[in-house]
Amino acid sequence: MSRFFLMLGLGLTVVGCGDGGGVQDPVAVYEAVLERELGEPGNAAEAYLFIDGKAPPQETLDRLRERWPKLRAGSESLRGREHRVSLGELRWVGRNRAEVRGGFSNGMDGRSSLYHVVRKNGQWVVENVEVKAIS
Repeated sequence: MSRFFLMLGLGLTVVGCGDGGGVQDPVAVYEAVLERELGEPGNAAEAYLFIDGKAPPQETLDRLRERWPKLRAGSESLRGREHRVSLGELRWVGRNRAEVRGGFSNGMDGRSSLYHVVRKNGQWVVENVEVKAIS
């Protein structure tokens, strides 16, 4: 009998229990960074998004467009003076913590940063930004 409870305890430890507060949702992390950089959802200028160097999957883009309707796939970019957003190298640092690299450019000037994103009260938010390069 004690063996059963030991196995049950190990199973709960591996699987986890509770409300799923530590679910790793990459798109939610990207949303936090975009909110920080593009501003208030719905009011942002048109921007072209790249994730890991390419256009995001359509379902990711659709989800992000719910908040930023003017967001476009990076593959639609004409490479002119337009806002470009590049996100990548997402790294989970814990259940409620992630780091993601981001680059933002207006076609002339740009910036590369490392975003420290945390989950607080069920929402992913940018806690700190380390600017790595400015051009």
